[in-house]
Amino acid sequence: MRASALPLRVACLLVVAVIGWADFNTNPDARFGFVYLVPIVVAGWWAGRVFALLCATVATVALVLNDFTFHSNGFGLVLLWNEFTRATTFLAAALVSDSLSRSRDQLTSEREYAFQLAIHDPLTGVYNRYFMREQLELLHRIATSHRHPYSVIALDLDGLKELNDRAGHQAGDDALVQFAEDLRASIRPGDLPVRIGGDEFVVVLPDTEVTDAIPIAERVVAAVRERKDSHHSVTGVSAGVATWRADRDIDQVLAVADRLLYVSKRHGADKSVTSEPAELLRLELGTQR
Repeated sequence: MRASALPLRVACLLVVAVIGWADFNTNPDARFGFVYLVPIVVAGWWAGRVFALLCATVATVALVLNDFTFHSNGFGLVLLWNEFTRATTFLAAALVSDSLSRSRDQLTSEREYAFQLAIHDPLTGVYNRYFMREQLELLHRIATSHRHPYSVIALDLDGLKELNDRAGHQAGDDALVQFAEDLRASIRPGDLPVRIGGDEFVVVLPDTEVTDAIPIAERVVAAVRERKDSHHSVTGVSAGVATWRADRDIDQVLAVADRLLYVSKRHGADKSVTSEPAELLRLELGTQR
């Protein structure tokens, strides 16, 4: 990352000035010429090409004035050639250090971009199922060790297939993107919105009991309901909420949320959020299939 702060630039110029002063006021046999490379390289690495070239120019002027004053590098063409080689060395150092810094920044940016592609759904921008699995494994270890439960909300959009058939797949994609925006706006900053695939989403809620997860699911459902009259939106969303328990692994938590989600779908618009333990108890007793 480039440093744009004024103090760094002032420091580089001051170092160049100090080197020039030392070079001018010491014995001509003691040469400081290549010490100028230090602030020039620092400027190229941290402050950008233009400022690095400025430092190189100032250093060249100081060095040339000193050499012409004391004739410390010979006379005539020899002196001119020596000054030319030093000036080009300074300028090259500025350009090379800047180029290396830019390459580093580009590599860092490309690595970050590749990482973001690997963990996000390309259409909606929410996380993908692979990243979700990594985070769930971490949360499950924490829950098992410290008894800090996590919850998951399983979500399934209603009417997406009909929208695709009626208005085309672009309209369906637009509806998915809009839902993802509503989803992010409805959850907390630390929660993880995930697209599993198609019209299926999950929200992972760290350190959250089921009683705290239900209002978040209800906000998501309400946000979709507000848009259901739009020509290019889904008609609703069903949600199932489940929480970690000591006798459940990750797959079981997700399976419970998924089963409760489909209980919600069977109840229709009047019951869009189903949570445990009441519904789960009926499921486990076999009264609800």
